[in-house]
Parts: sequence; C-alpha cells; structure tokens
Amino acid sequence: MLRILHLGPEPLERVCPDLNPELCAVVGRALARDPEARYQSLAALGADLLRIRTRLSGEREPAPAACD
Repeated sequence: MLRILHLGPEPLERVCPDLNPELCAVVGRALARDPEARYQSLAALGADLLRIRTRLSGEREPAPAACD
C-alpha cells in the first residue's frame, strides 16, 4: 500500500508484457499521479479505448459521436 501511495502502481506492461502497448498507455494515463496528466473526461478516455478496439479488431473507425 505504501508503495502505491509514494511511487504509484507498477507499469502494466511489466505485469502483463503481452498486453497491447497502446492499451498500457491509456491505462497508465488514467492512473497518472498528476491530475493534469490524467484524462480530463470520460469521453476522452472512451474515445481512446474505442480507437484501440477498432484498430485491434480491424473495423473501420466510426465517426465521432456528438456530446450533449
């Protein structure tokens, strides 16, 4: 617990080396210690996750959805 408080979580790519590097980057950004480095909205996080899923599945990227 103290390690996480002072150093942050262990990088995901170290825990799961076979995981997609883009996904590791998204998770790392979501867990960033500095609030300014984190996603500023769920929409931005969702857009990055959708982009990764689309690339991995070979689908075409959908048009961005309009937010209310």
